[in-house]
Amino acid sequence: MKQIFLIILTILFSGAQSQNTYVPDDNFEQALIDLGYDSGVLNDSVPTSNINSLTVLSVPNNYINDLTGIEDFVGLTILSCHGNNLTALNISSLTNLTSLNCISNQLTTLNISSLTNLTSLSCSFNQLTALNISSLTNLTSLNCSSNQITTLNISSLTNLTILNCSSNQLAS
Repeated sequence: MKQIFLIILTILFSGAQSQNTYVPDDNFEQALIDLGYDSGVLNDSVPTSNINSLTVLSVPNNYINDLTGIEDFVGLTILSCHGNNLTALNISSLTNLTSLNCISNQLTTLNISSLTNLTSLSCSFNQLTALNISSLTNLTSLNCSSNQITTLNISSLTNLTILNCSSNQLAS
């Protein structure tokens, strides 16, 4: 009975040790390798235990097209992914995030509605036509300039002290 218990523990422990996060974008994985969060081999995966407790991730100007895998960076409070080639960014699972800088990508969609801890958002120089920020009541700084946004509702953002929404197509 004791041997069976030890075998089960060994299997469970080795399974937990080998859990990986799928990262299909080679440029994203290379950035994680360069930062020391993955080994030197591009294999579309990163050990989840190396990334799930990170609080800050900065991967600017790396020609990243896809941040698939970012959903496992659950400890992030600061994410900077500016100057890449992202067209969509869904970081709704990163509920600890307080600061996001995704300036100068090619974003047409940005899913941030669940990020209620967010205090700073910089998403200028993208191709956003809409930005749902009504639930981000802790937001103090918003820079969404140089997009194609037609309406922007900031009425619920009572903590907002900095706003730059210039060079959009705002009608209201």
